[in-house]
Amino acid sequence: MNYLAHAVLSGRDHQVMAGNLLADQIKGELPVDLPDRVAVGVWLHRKLDAFTDNHIVFKRSRSRIAGQFGHYSGIVVDVIYDYFLAQHMERFAGQTLAEFVAWADDGFTTCTTLIPNRMKPRWTGLLWLKEYAAETGVERAFQRIAYRARRHVDFGDVMDGIRPELDGLEVDFLEFFPTAITAEKQFLSALD
Repeated sequence: MNYLAHAVLSGRDHQVMAGNLLADQIKGELPVDLPDRVAVGVWLHRKLDAFTDNHIVFKRSRSRIAGQFGHYSGIVVDVIYDYFLAQHMERFAGQTLAEFVAWADDGFTTCTTLIPNRMKPRWTGLLWLKEYAAETGVERAFQRIAYRARRHVDFGDVMDGIRPELDGLEVDFLEFFPTAITAEKQFLSALD
């Protein structure tokens, strides 16, 4: 699951969303100075990642492209699922991608004032989430991932590489994402 999915799966709560988006930067135990709702977002992110990695449909998607991307097939599926989410945003978020990103950006910008400086993200705002709607934006996402990777990875032109599997991956996404929404609701309701 990548940034757009984590933003959508945050219970429409800006602070939870901020924690959900920053969670990869926070290893181990949560800092004591993290606001409670932001901490919930970090916890939710971890639960959703475990749910996704163990889901049979996500595993099927990985197997579709494992021969081409090997160790990185899970990351490729994460990003491609964000691409499909951008295409089907109204169905899953109840609003257009532009509307959702505007809402998310406004709230995230406000929430970053609550986050300790050492945990502030590399980026400001969330308007870049709109890039997932276009193949060129997806390619840029892969370039950023390759730049940050610990070992050399050349994603090349990922979209062209997975094009033969794109229809099957979309079918997988459409089967998977409703279960992720259900899991998000269950995880959050367990805290109430």
